[in-house]
Amino acid sequence: MLKKLFANRSKRFYIELCSGIVGIIASIIFFIVERNVAGASLQFEDTSLLTFIFVLVGGVISIVDAFIRLPLVGILPCVAYGYSIGNHIRNAAFILADVTEPVAFFTGSVDKANSLLNVYIPFLVIFVLVGIASIVACFLGEKKKELAKA
Repeated sequence: MLKKLFANRSKRFYIELCSGIVGIIASIIFFIVERNVAGASLQFEDTSLLTFIFVLVGGVISIVDAFIRLPLVGILPCVAYGYSIGNHIRNAAFILADVTEPVAFFTGSVDKANSLLNVYIPFLVIFVLVGIASIVACFLGEKKKELAKA
């Protein structure tokens, strides 16, 4: 059954499927780790919940679009990933300000700022790679066999 599900699929299918799965897993892990490291001591408006939601939504839409090809739906994960990357960079800017300055204004301590930055930077890289993969999948064509079936 699984062999039939994944047989004769295009590169676009596999890129969308992988970006969706990686996006969902990364968003869940980011949310859990960030909440445990940050706690309630942040002195700025923490919008990491929006990052979690938009990467999760982008991942789900990407997986659905991989299996059910609908016109123009492939652009929605790109929009969701783009918003979440921008929001993630915005939150990281506050933390980076505390790391570079001698007084920790936003996080409460330089140690907490370093810990949070060690969480934010790797997930920023993951979110950017997933976003790029989603953009690449938008511009890949389908196989001629799949177009003939539609």
